[in-house]
Amino acid sequence: MWEKNIDINAMQRFVRFQLLKEDVFKVTVRTITGYSPNPLNPTLTDCWYDLQGNMLLEWSTPNYNKFNEGLYIYKMATAPDSSFMAANPYYYYNPPGSTNMTGDAILHYFDKKNQLRWERIYGKTGYDTPVSLEITSEGNFSILGYTNSYNNQTSLWLFQVDKTNGDVLWEQTYFNSKYGINGKVYPTSIYMGNHDQHYITGYVSDNDYGSSSAYILKVDERGHYIWDYTFEDSEMRYSQGEYIFVNTSREIYVFGTRKFDRDAPRSIYLTKWKEF
Repeated sequence: MWEKNIDINAMQRFVRFQLLKEDVFKVTVRTITGYSPNPLNPTLTDCWYDLQGNMLLEWSTPNYNKFNEGLYIYKMATAPDSSFMAANPYYYYNPPGSTNMTGDAILHYFDKKNQLRWERIYGKTGYDTPVSLEITSEGNFSILGYTNSYNNQTSLWLFQVDKTNGDVLWEQTYFNSKYGINGKVYPTSIYMGNHDQHYITGYVSDNDYGSSSAYILKVDERGHYIWDYTFEDSEMRYSQGEYIFVNTSREIYVFGTRKFDRDAPRSIYLTKWKEF
């Protein structure tokens, strides 16, 4: 096995990994000049590697004197036509110059030739942070995140946009039945099941983070609640779901981590559920 560092001296705002054939993959880096992103003037740079991590073709290294920012890998989902969407959080002070920091979600839609088609910001008054996204059977995108823009409590945030121009088709927020509006919900992973039903995992906690519990949430193709389940673990005070997968037999697999104390090392677990 091997590991490679991929660094260029630029403001790097996007990375895409694409397997071109069985022994070559491509890395795409999006760079933007200036202090603020300009969606009308992105630069996409490609580099090719073999499966041993050897560079097959060097990219031309852009140099900008205003930034030397580390690699920023976005959450992304690829459509069957090879177009793709990327999502990332954007934090800023509101109003400018104050100490009140807030955050929004930024979505970027690229066509199959890696050309940026549109870029839009989503969010309200608080922290609105994307963590994952999936493509629907109709080619639209569901974005999973968390927000505290509603009642100033951290809740799960799920919305869907069309790929043509990013218009919001629907939007939902969810609290957890264990803690209600007095708790916090942090999702980590989403899986699109049959008929565009959404399976979500993550963790819930009280406001003081005195404990946390992994959970599963299922909603329909419009984001309407179907069921949820919160894991109870008497031996571990802190647990969270990290990744969720559902097979064609409606068996639900959740990969997660847990620990007995806040500062203790995490252990890894895998659990399997059958949906009837």
